[in-house]
Formats: sequence, structure tokens, C-alpha cells
Amino acid sequence: MLLTLPEYDARQRAGLILGPLLFITISLTTESLGLDAEQRWAAATVALMATWWITEPMPLWATACLPLIKVSSGIIISTAFMSSIIRIHCL
Repeated sequence: MLLTLPEYDARQRAGLILGPLLFITISLTTESLGLDAEQRWAAATVALMATWWITEPMPLWATACLPLIKVSSGIIISTAFMSSIIRIHCL
């Protein structure tokens, strides 16, 4: 069985490359602004998601699931603003 990759136009290819580059750049360079690790990762995720929503290299529903994947993997868990009910389900 042959696996075929989807056809990407120039806009989608640019977003596929630009999104992760922005993510890495923001997560590594915003420490000088006084942001802690959770804030840097959140800002980088927003930039990645915005880039992918605009250029659509992935389906919108898959892009919308990125924060869920990050929270469930334990990369971003900030309990300062969570209610106790949400905290129980995330942890």
C-alpha cells in the first residue's frame, strides 16, 4: 500500500515551515522579556496556532487540539488560574 502525502500549495508550505520556526524562536528568545517557562511556551503555542490557522497546512480541528496535547503531556500546567474541578481532570 502506497502512502501519499497531501498536495500543499505555497501558502500551506510556508505555514508548515514558518509555524515551528516561530514556535522555537519565541520559546527561546522571550526569556529576556522576563517571562517564565509557562508563559514562553504559551506565547509560542499561540504563534504556532495562529500561523497554522491562517495558512492551513493542517486541518483547523487538528490545530485547535495543540493546547490539549501540550496540557495532557505536562508541558504546560499552570494551576494558578484553574478552578479545582479543572485541576482534578488535568492532573
